[in-house]
Amino acid sequence: MRHVLLFAPAYDIHASAVAWALRRMGVSVRMSESLRHDASTRLAVHAGERGLAAWMPDGPLDALASVWYRRPASPDLRDQNETDRMFSSQQWTLFQKNFLAVARDLVPAFWVNDPGAAIAAESKLLQLRVAAEVGLEFPEAVVTNDAGKVAELVARWGRVVFKTFVGHAWEDQASQRMYNTDVAVLDAATELPELPIAFCPGIYQRYIDKVCDLRVTVIGERFFAARISRRSGGAYVDWRPSILDDDMLVQAVRLPEVVELKLRQLMRRLGLAFGCIDLVEDAAGQLHFLEVNQQGQFLFIEKMLPELQLLQAISAMLAAGDGRYPLDLDARTVTYEQYLESADYQQALAAPDTQQPWSYTVEPAPAA
Repeated sequence: MRHVLLFAPAYDIHASAVAWALRRMGVSVRMSESLRHDASTRLAVHAGERGLAAWMPDGPLDALASVWYRRPASPDLRDQNETDRMFSSQQWTLFQKNFLAVARDLVPAFWVNDPGAAIAAESKLLQLRVAAEVGLEFPEAVVTNDAGKVAELVARWGRVVFKTFVGHAWEDQASQRMYNTDVAVLDAATELPELPIAFCPGIYQRYIDKVCDLRVTVIGERFFAARISRRSGGAYVDWRPSILDDDMLVQAVRLPEVVELKLRQLMRRLGLAFGCIDLVEDAAGQLHFLEVNQQGQFLFIEKMLPELQLLQAISAMLAAGDGRYPLDLDARTVTYEQYLESADYQQALAAPDTQQPWSYTVEPAPAA
């Protein structure tokens, strides 16, 4: 039997759902947030004239059909003596970093996504460079800590969206009020203080007067597109905080063939087998690329649109170990709704969030 390995913590709902679905499909699954599953973990990498080879006592690594590089974390060393923990933690973290740098050589499985490609694809600038190469339309952007460059972009387009690289929240010690970063629309009346901008670089992008957002979940060779707008008309500046609003309207749509072709080229050049792509549509019907999150959230789309078989698709791809996978997989259908009624879901909700992610980036709202 071939197996699937999920790099994710127990509290990750997406990973838990996929593990549940794979078991329903009769696939053996192992879920761990790092190479060190527990104190019994043993792993070796041999480097010689014939190249690299990995070994572990659980079984040959070539028995893996696929690996979902979902939310890897630094190895957990809480079971070790506190005096030794810092040094040992550094050693394990660097061992894992070395291993993952050559992961595809050591583990001949289908990676979703390849660690090297995944880390590189977190770069907004790399994404936009590749988008330009494949001919995708996207709003002009400046990544900077120079207030003058921001002012030039505002003067050129009238309105500009500011976003951070990652989400962040903090507490005001005096008032004990909580604050968090959010998407902000800047215009000619917006103050652009030189020193605060210099202290903290950000992403500034031309504002698109949009009619809707499109969330495109790419699972191997299959594209699942959802149109997001307001029932009352118009689009959200940022739809993420409004997922539970009654006013949110989500509809399944088909992408224009020319746009889908360019997005396929984007994914291939970035080396990604999976990703969540954000697009916006303007009043003229033009689609503008914003970004791709290589491990974005997607099951909320299936909850709103059950006809989009996202859980079935990613589980089938991992089980097959191939981006060209059969969606029915012997007619064993799994749905997100079924998962939400399972004991696995309750266990994931109860699992403690005990570690800081090692190479996982919080998904911020895209600029519009």
